[in-house]
Amino acid sequence: MSKSGKATRQNVRVICRVRPTNAREIREGGSTCVKCGEEQIDVQSEGGNNKFNFDRVFGMESTQVEVFQESAAP
Repeated sequence: MSKSGKATRQNVRVICRVRPTNAREIREGGSTCVKCGEEQIDVQSEGGNNKFNFDRVFGMESTQVEVFQESAAP
């Protein structure tokens, strides 16, 4: 609801944040299987590739502050 008490309509945004490979995964021989674009991720596996679309994708180098500023702050 808005400050005036009236309901407001907003679209739902779907945002994806890809985390980096962690130490355990690296130690066990794991590797990165995700490629990030601005609005799409490509997941590569033995079974093939799968593409997923989002309103925004944040890659492994993104920070919590960046994600917050673009998704929650507005």
